[in-house]
Amino acid sequence: MPLTQPPPPVSRLCYLAGGLTAINNEGLRVALSAGRNSPILAEFPISRYALLFAQLASLKLRVIGCQFFQDMDEVAGIRPAEFRALADREGWVVNEARQLWRQVATNAMQEDRMDIAENAARIGFELEAVEYRLLELCQSYETQLRALAIKHVLEEYKRFDDLNSGRVIHAIHALFYEVAVLRDYIAEFVSRFIFQMTKANGEPITAMSELSSMLKRASSDDPLVREIQRITARETRGWLAELSAYRNLFTHVAPIEMFTTRSFAVQEFLSVEGAGRLPVLYHPLPPNILEGLHSRKKGFPFTTFESWAKASACHMPKRSGQPDALEYLHAAANNMGQFAKGLVARSPVAPKMLHFGPDDIIGPITVTTS
Repeated sequence: MPLTQPPPPVSRLCYLAGGLTAINNEGLRVALSAGRNSPILAEFPISRYALLFAQLASLKLRVIGCQFFQDMDEVAGIRPAEFRALADREGWVVNEARQLWRQVATNAMQEDRMDIAENAARIGFELEAVEYRLLELCQSYETQLRALAIKHVLEEYKRFDDLNSGRVIHAIHALFYEVAVLRDYIAEFVSRFIFQMTKANGEPITAMSELSSMLKRASSDDPLVREIQRITARETRGWLAELSAYRNLFTHVAPIEMFTTRSFAVQEFLSVEGAGRLPVLYHPLPPNILEGLHSRKKGFPFTTFESWAKASACHMPKRSGQPDALEYLHAAANNMGQFAKGLVARSPVAPKMLHFGPDDIIGPITVTTS
């Protein structure tokens, strides 16, 4: 009989869409709950350690990311547990892109290409920031859902606003900010070190809007030019065009709750095979953002409180027209990670892992015990 290795001594906390969590402590049992330290809603076994994410996907539960707890310091919060965003088909793409860009920065420093090293290091930093902000957003959803579950105020469907809503909204805004910063750091690297482009006055290009505007009508066989044209095209609703519109709305015009009608969180139930009906949250983003941003810039569409309150009371958001903020930003983070990862092959300096050998150690190494 083939020998089977026991699962590694790691606890995994999966953050799921809607604020749910799946916890797999040492062993092969998985518990679903409305956030940590809340009543367990369902349990199921996995046959192998590596099948956790596949089994969650088979239940139609979308995994946003996972924290890996390897010792008690991490459990106690003394040291942060590693968190990675999970892409449905690409794996840990944001984490992989972050590692590659840090390796580009390391190799560029060794070659004294500090211009490349500095820009690459900023991209690596922002990829880390995007994952960190995504974790914050997961935890804000989790906190809000746990409070509803513990207070036993779950309903079949309800719109609501509570004291946890502000934390969710600010986490949404913060993640849009970080993704936009990453977008512009990437645009700067592409223009400087791949295309060798500047503005007409010779100044560097430091924003994707500037780069996409210059490339909009460019005729080129370069696949990167065509990719930037595709994802930034407003006419065909490119994913980066929509992402930028949301960011511009929340940064320059209005927060989510003041787009037009009053924005509410939605609590509803999700049917999961083998687990029953599980409570989830839905924080709707504004609809038709490319058109809506243009209209909202002209001013607030209501002139009386009565008309605004009536429109807000009657508005029932649907996922088909208004995406959930966590699910949308999860996809956006992975899109940015995949885009950043693909660009590494075009870097003038290749990624190179940092290796330490005997020649890198200065002085003797001593070990003391207390």
